[in-house]
Amino acid sequence: TEIYTLSLHDALPIFGDQLVSRFRMSSAIADDPLFTFKLKAIQEAPVKVVFVDNQGKKWEASKKIKFSN
Repeated sequence: TEIYTLSLHDALPIFGDQLVSRFRMSSAIADDPLFTFKLKAIQEAPVKVVFVDNQGKKWEASKKIKFSN
C-alpha cells in the first residue's frame, strides 16, 4: 500500500480578476504557514487566494475590499 502525502503547492492571490502574485512551495513548508503580500487597492473588489495542493485539488478564501468614507 502506498501512502500519499498532501502538501500545499501554490498560493495564488487574485484582486478582482487579476493575479497579483504567485507563491510556490515545496514539501518543506511549515504546518501553519503565514503569507504576506503588498496590494495597492485602487478600486473596491474582492481579494481571493486560491490554494492548490500537490494533487491538483483547489480551495479558496476571499474577502471584498471596501473603502470607508
